[in-house]
Amino acid sequence: MKTKQSRQVFNLVIFAIFSAIILLLSLIPNIGYIRIGPVAITIIHIPVLIGIMILPFAHAAGLGFVFGLSSLMASFIYGTTPMDMAFQNPLVSILPRVLFAVVAYLIFYAFRQIQKTKHGDTIIFSIISVITVMFFFYGGLALANTINSENQVLKDVLVPIFVGIGGILIGVYYFFIDSKKLKNTISIPSAIMLSTLFHTVIVLSAIGIFKSSALTDLGVGVMDLIKIVVGSNGFLEIIAGVVIATPISIALINAFPEHIKLDINLKGEVQE
Repeated sequence: MKTKQSRQVFNLVIFAIFSAIILLLSLIPNIGYIRIGPVAITIIHIPVLIGIMILPFAHAAGLGFVFGLSSLMASFIYGTTPMDMAFQNPLVSILPRVLFAVVAYLIFYAFRQIQKTKHGDTIIFSIISVITVMFFFYGGLALANTINSENQVLKDVLVPIFVGIGGILIGVYYFFIDSKKLKNTISIPSAIMLSTLFHTVIVLSAIGIFKSSALTDLGVGVMDLIKIVVGSNGFLEIIAGVVIATPISIALINAFPEHIKLDINLKGEVQE
């Protein structure tokens, strides 16, 4: 009973700490959101991802709600562009962030189950690599079509560049999982990469569905915008997520093994 109560207290404390971090990153200017052109990249998803790795499902979904609520508040305080104003709609600011947290939790759970299989590491690496190359390929193609759909030379230049960026990302990813400290925790950086990608897609999709007028000034459809952002701003968000969230998650799991229960421990052994 005491162990259960202490674990509940631990979960509540960690949830409160990460919620405070999310609010600070959201509401202090130029910290949580970094503007590049008309679209802002965010690092606020990182505390959510760390929480997903170490907290139960309900707390993880709660962090997604806090993320969305902070985004809603920031849009009223600092919003200036049509894209900023789009987040004043809770269906754009809150709903996608809750879905992001829920899906990210399920992705992490699924990858942990795959990792327990004989060739789990190879399967996970293959899944991430294929998805990464595919999105960067279509991202380069969408950007070229947006600039000048008739210019084949532009496509021949941009597409290889974007695919090359995807290759770099895969290389960084492989470096992480090949590390002696991380080779048995492939489910963590893999879930972070795929979840960050999903976050970009679900938020932009929500804008296209519930606030499509915000895309008018950009002169691009929602699908093309998703492809372009994933291959540019999304790349930076994925790198930041993997580099920051992975070691912090592993450090917390190592520091509090009695409170954080995973079916795969950091030695890669299945826990009964």
